[in-house]
Amino acid sequence: MLHPLRDAVERWTDGMTALGRQREAKWALQNRNVHEFLRDVLRARPQGGGLFRGIRARPEPTVGALCAGLGIEHAPAVLQRGSRRYR
Repeated sequence: MLHPLRDAVERWTDGMTALGRQREAKWALQNRNVHEFLRDVLRARPQGGGLFRGIRARPEPTVGALCAGLGIEHAPAVLQRGSRRYR
């Protein structure tokens, strides 16, 4: 069955249905949230790549500083390999 009204509306909205527009808006919001989170992480630790070298060289103070910069509680158990106690 043909749907002339639906076809006209989809052409008027550049071929996107209402559900498609909702999904696009959700995608854009999620990507903006990720961008803002990563921007905040880099502000907390501007050296960027030095973070991973710091974790290998001095894991406890490096992860503690990262957690403080992100405003989250530091749980030393996260540094224990295979530990699930921090969940």
